[in-house]
Amino acid sequence: MTDGVRVEAGAACGAEYLLCDLYHPDPARANGTATILLHGGGWRAGDRTMMADPATALAGHGFLAVALEYRLLGAAPWPAPLDDTKAAVRWLRGNAGRFGIDPEQIAFTGFSAGAHLALLAAGTADGGERATDSAHHDVPERVAAVAAFFPPTRLGSGQARMLGLTPEAARAASPITHAAASFPPTLLLHGTDDTMVPHSASVQMFDALIAAGAAADLRLYAGLPHEFQQLPGLLEPTMADVAAFFERQVVQRERFEAARDAMQRRWEERMQAVRAGG
Repeated sequence: MTDGVRVEAGAACGAEYLLCDLYHPDPARANGTATILLHGGGWRAGDRTMMADPATALAGHGFLAVALEYRLLGAAPWPAPLDDTKAAVRWLRGNAGRFGIDPEQIAFTGFSAGAHLALLAAGTADGGERATDSAHHDVPERVAAVAAFFPPTRLGSGQARMLGLTPEAARAASPITHAAASFPPTLLLHGTDDTMVPHSASVQMFDALIAAGAAADLRLYAGLPHEFQQLPGLLEPTMADVAAFFERQVVQRERFEAARDAMQRRWEERMQAVRAGG
């Protein structure tokens, strides 16, 4: 079931309301976790209806999928899209009981420019000034995980011009700048024939997160272009991969970690036995 609601973000969004569409899971499959979906379009185009297919797929895996509207550049200057993204997290956490989700189980799923916003919002959560007249201004902005499809992770001069940023500001707006051990678990998905955003952007982000001690997975799809999830037969498996990542890192994290640790111990015991017998 899908419905539309208004995000009461107040001055944090520069307007009285933003809009989002909620894609509800079957109650029998609901896992108490939500993911906010952020569309692409170079920060200047697109709308939340572009997220209908991936949102429907994720709802089918038990997630409350929230397709978000954010202000586009041209209508508002940077950092309006980032402010709106963070305000949506605060609003959703503040309304967790209303939607039957755990306030600590909110994730991002972003595509292209939306993936940039997802990564940047995750890496800078609770770190900036907030509008004091927002109904949820004091609610934490952190998220539990991120899935980022073909994200710009280090803004170049062309992207800086698109956003109206100086080189120093572009560095601060680059997700890779904020790679740290505290970064939420992150899944990066990218096609190797992407001419809009080279797949090296995801490779470098993955390397930076792993070097910092954060949890990260990387999926490279050989020969596939930008927006590859729209190709025949790719939406369902990619969304299933996102759902599995969120299940492992958020929904069933403690159970998974216990099973992982037990498996690691078994392998260590087997290797010790092999060495002792050799």
